[in-house]
Amino acid sequence: KATVSVLYWNPAKMERRIVNSGWLGANTKTKRESVEKPMRHVEFKADAAAVLAKQPVAEVGEEIRIEENKEVFALTRITAAKEQREDKNKGEVGDEVDAVVQCMKKGLKKAIDSISRTENRSLDPKKDFTFKARVVDNKEGYTFVGFSPLCYRQIREFLDTPPEALMDNLCNSSWRVSPAAKSSSTLYFAGTHYVIKTMNKEESLFLRKIIHLYYHHIKYNPHTLLPRYFGHFSLTMHSNKEKVSFVVMNNVFDTGKKMNLTYDLKGSKVGRLAEATEKIQKDLNMKSYIKVGEKRKTILMGQIYRDTEFLAACQIMDYSFLLGVQPIDEERPKRNLVRYDDERVIRADDGGMLSQG
Repeated sequence: KATVSVLYWNPAKMERRIVNSGWLGANTKTKRESVEKPMRHVEFKADAAAVLAKQPVAEVGEEIRIEENKEVFALTRITAAKEQREDKNKGEVGDEVDAVVQCMKKGLKKAIDSISRTENRSLDPKKDFTFKARVVDNKEGYTFVGFSPLCYRQIREFLDTPPEALMDNLCNSSWRVSPAAKSSSTLYFAGTHYVIKTMNKEESLFLRKIIHLYYHHIKYNPHTLLPRYFGHFSLTMHSNKEKVSFVVMNNVFDTGKKMNLTYDLKGSKVGRLAEATEKIQKDLNMKSYIKVGEKRKTILMGQIYRDTEFLAACQIMDYSFLLGVQPIDEERPKRNLVRYDDERVIRADDGGMLSQG
């Protein structure tokens, strides 16, 4: 027996319905999500029910695309072996994207270095939040745009991120590529410190729309638990007009320690139980409390409250709380807690908070 995922795409409605079912269609559950482009697979004209019942998938992870009444189906057999194959494929960027990555690195270096050499000043609300700095390199064949460069320069200063260290990590490290879970984005890991996440047009426009709110939130909440955006950019290749918008942000698990458990928490019980094969656990998988002490709890909850107030002000509600747990080696001597009376305690112990029990 195997698990089957049936992807249904309706061209007229521009939506994709994901139906998770048993091999013969039992226990069907449906989830809808919008898509910008159709799936790219070889087409077969056949009866969908016949394919479900009889047609095996030749390889793990291979998809068969069929049409029935102008509706497109794709059938995929999913097993643990597919997940292993996906893990194996993660690593250095391939030749087909290497040219784009190299141009991204060069553009980042020029953009960050240029704004860092500019005289710092107070932001002009009418100009600096919407300003775009453009770099055209005809020799390399790309145009690079930095959105709100002075704004992000000051954000980096709020977050104590020197431009030299940022450029060194982004431009001189190898980038590992990984598709973002449940998203059309791509994640590039630059060394261990930074993550480059691609964005679609709507996401890029939305961030530019709320950047003034984000700027002030970071200014007064430098220990925020929200993603730390160090820059927002776009790259257009002259050869094929391919455009990539992306943000540079921190790797939240850059602590020098491997997380034994990772949770994606939404504060809900609906659909919040991870399957045994899933690496990231959910709300209902969490069986114990994380004890940090009353004082630290008050500080932590205060920061979470301010962060969610910001999200509500931006009318953002599709978010979750990422939690990593790394047990202490019992053979090591127990360290004393780092004592702060402010939000620094959130990252005081190797980038996190040491449990008190």
